[in-house]
Amino acid sequence: MSANRHASYEQEPQNTEVYEFSVADGTAKALTDRKGPDNESAVSPDGKHIAYVGFDDKYQGYQVRKLYVMNRDGADSRLLSGAFDRDVQSPRWAHDGSGLYFLAAEHGNTGLYFINLEGSLRKLASNVGSGTSAYGPGSAFTVGPNGAFAVTYTRPNVPGDIAAGNGHAEGTKLLTAVNEGLLTGKTLGQVEEIWYNGGTAHATLLLAPSAATPQRFFPASDLYLPAQGNSGRNDRRGRPTSRRKHP
Repeated sequence: MSANRHASYEQEPQNTEVYEFSVADGTAKALTDRKGPDNESAVSPDGKHIAYVGFDDKYQGYQVRKLYVMNRDGADSRLLSGAFDRDVQSPRWAHDGSGLYFLAAEHGNTGLYFINLEGSLRKLASNVGSGTSAYGPGSAFTVGPNGAFAVTYTRPNVPGDIAAGNGHAEGTKLLTAVNEGLLTGKTLGQVEEIWYNGGTAHATLLLAPSAATPQRFFPASDLYLPAQGNSGRNDRRGRPTSRRKHP
């Protein structure tokens, strides 16, 4: 498990380590030792390796959480996801110990990935989410011995369901429709992804009223545009607007 047992834990709250706790006498041994967080440890099926997530803290506003693997005793730690520029979440070993499955979000869409112990990465599924968020928190997945998997699935028009894949190719099949009865006879608002560039590319999601058509105008106050640094009243090119034609 991970914990911050350093004397400076109040000044350095992120400086966690992976610890081994003895059941026999309750003693604790730190298996990692660096400035920065080491979390989400997972022991390999054969008990010989431990995977964990973290980064070398450079005191920046944001740093990518990477996937590491070390020996069971903490020796020979190595970066496994160095070429992958996304935050790793929820690592889980394959049943045969050949690699790890994990979640990562890209442009607001969380996917399920597999990485082998040589660092070769492949994506297995997109649209992994929950009924409350399209991002990692609340998402879940499970993997069988043959690599078949199931994930919690969500889209703007699918509040939360279960989808499955075979593990050999990217893609899933939706298995449930738990909100079908609730949504029958209702028309949901149309969700559109919009990119704009003000020196740096940014994305936002436009949620238009369900009655929107290409010929009909709506006040900007009727449109929901969540985005970083966006007031919610911009057009496709980032220009301020008080009325918006959809799309």
